[in-house]
Amino acid sequence: MVLGRRKRTTPRRRTHAWHETKLMRDDVLRVIAHDAFPTDVDGNRLPLPADFVMGIGGATRTLLDLIPPGHVGRALDIGCGSGAITVFLDADRVIATDIDARALEAAEVTCHISGFRKMEPLVWREGDRIIEFRQGSLLDPVQGQRFDLIVSNPPFVIGGVGHTHH
Repeated sequence: MVLGRRKRTTPRRRTHAWHETKLMRDDVLRVIAHDAFPTDVDGNRLPLPADFVMGIGGATRTLLDLIPPGHVGRALDIGCGSGAITVFLDADRVIATDIDARALEAAEVTCHISGFRKMEPLVWREGDRIIEFRQGSLLDPVQGQRFDLIVSNPPFVIGGVGHTHH
């Protein structure tokens, strides 16, 4: 009797496990949590789900290279996604916003696996640095506040049908 593998015809479902990518910058190592690109059983890429959290790409690396050097008091990361930019900002306090709750979950995991300590829900600390995540559209969560540095790496791949970016 010969046993063969039965070919699956349904796509793999995403699990809640995050993929991790290491990124070194100025002698600082961070680990970024993100989704893996969905594939079918043959390894072909599938359309991205609406709540897909991107990892580190060329745009992320370029933005990191363009951030002016030096320490600031307050920084803002608009549309923080996985937190890849957030964890590298050299500021006493970083506020990071995103409209997507899953992105904020990934950003918190990024803080955890990069060595930050959770102070309270959505607030992380590393030494004297504090990162606070806020859910909301663009500048809505920080209306009326001032920042010394503002960065944004907005999504250029829009999620599934019916998903709206504000």
